[in-house]
Amino acid sequence: MESLKRLVIIFSILLVASLSFNLISSADSVGNSDVITEDDAINASKEYLNDSNDFNVTGNLSVIGEIKLEREKNVLVYNIELKDEDDKIFDVLVDAETGDIITQVDSKPDVSVKGSKEAGPEVNNGDDNGNNGKKPTTNMKFQIDGNNYTGKYVNFSYNSSTGEITNFTLGGTPVFSSILIDDWSPDMKLKGSEIRFETKFQSKGEDGVERITLEIHDNPKGLIKVDVKGNRNVTFVLADGISGEVGDPENAVNLSGELNGTLVQIGHENGTVDFSKDNKNFTANVTDAKLMFRTHPVTVMTQAQFNHRNQVTAGIMAGDVGAEVDIEGEDSTSTVVYDSLNISIEQVENNTVSIDISSELSQGTTVSLSVSSDILEVMQEENVTILFDGEQIQMADNYDDIMNPDDDGGAAEYLVVVGSEDVEVLVSIPHFSAHSITITTGDAGATLPDGATIPDAEEEATGAPGFGFVLATVGLLMVYLLGRRD
Repeated sequence: MESLKRLVIIFSILLVASLSFNLISSADSVGNSDVITEDDAINASKEYLNDSNDFNVTGNLSVIGEIKLEREKNVLVYNIELKDEDDKIFDVLVDAETGDIITQVDSKPDVSVKGSKEAGPEVNNGDDNGNNGKKPTTNMKFQIDGNNYTGKYVNFSYNSSTGEITNFTLGGTPVFSSILIDDWSPDMKLKGSEIRFETKFQSKGEDGVERITLEIHDNPKGLIKVDVKGNRNVTFVLADGISGEVGDPENAVNLSGELNGTLVQIGHENGTVDFSKDNKNFTANVTDAKLMFRTHPVTVMTQAQFNHRNQVTAGIMAGDVGAEVDIEGEDSTSTVVYDSLNISIEQVENNTVSIDISSELSQGTTVSLSVSSDILEVMQEENVTILFDGEQIQMADNYDDIMNPDDDGGAAEYLVVVGSEDVEVLVSIPHFSAHSITITTGDAGATLPDGATIPDAEEEATGAPGFGFVLATVGLLMVYLLGRRD
């Protein structure tokens, strides 16, 4: 009997040791063992906000509220809230292990101090915030009420007699008080998040037809595209709070103030766009060319997203990016085509989206996709998988590589940036027939091609899950056998 007691004591020691081991492994998997200090996280947040030109920080930043250490989509983060001397509040997420800024979550005025309204369609303080007296839509989709066009992001008025667009706003911020093309009386077509104005008439051009189209897209970029076959003047009158300067060469205008944006010639066409300025009036003389307005989306973004979007804009200007697709939900999408592409969104499900794309052209192009984080629930690029025609593809080396679809022996490639509100992907398509592009995460393994697997992050974080169980089982077996023997 004494031997049995000794074995029970030994077994108890082993069991306590195994449980302690599992607890330590569990703590490591949560990430509490090697985190940076709160002071380091605060300093990283202040440096990020002060060094960026996007947040317009005034004076010194001070921490308000409690600093939270929490897990966001398998990443341990500090959630830090700071306020500048104009009482504007910034919420920042900092990777608690690396000190990297994961995302600038939000920036807003401190309404409890100033009583001011936040620019944006969601706020109602007795003012319609550019929504023409109507509530914004919850999806990227225009509604028409008389001369007023109201979307989730973009709102404007249209005079069918003159063809003038007035009171163009993005996210509640006035951008253009007027947009007018000389001598046109277009037809209008509405399709979801796109409104297209178009006119055709006989001219002395090569095929005897002059065509002018103007597209407005209800997406976070507030995108406007003008395509002129022939010659026309297009005049943009800036709203109060927006200023602009003609670039060098004179085929672009850089806008700043309440938001930052660009009016610029795009594409491979050999036509010309020449801007002239008269106070707040910017007139583009467009000859056989395309012109685009876009801004950085009125959603929050990381520095990596800021750089990514600059690269996308440069790619569109150079004619390297053939289309942009924004997906916020099954019934909330926006597709902007810059080249001769046909795109259809085939699947929008939790952790997976898929599009089909084709073209009558043979040469390749690069496509930009932005998918809401409500659909793709990831915070790290390595958890995103891109399938091209059902096969997993490799990541490009850099932006020069992804913008050149012909430099990898006919292989498609991708680049991805993950932010707090969306996942942004570039896919290079080396040549055209009909293709499919699928973006998925580790939680959607069933959509992967045969032989391709994505590790489960939860499995990777469990340390040695069976160690304690094995010891307990062996110990109980020993007690049972020796007990019978005694």
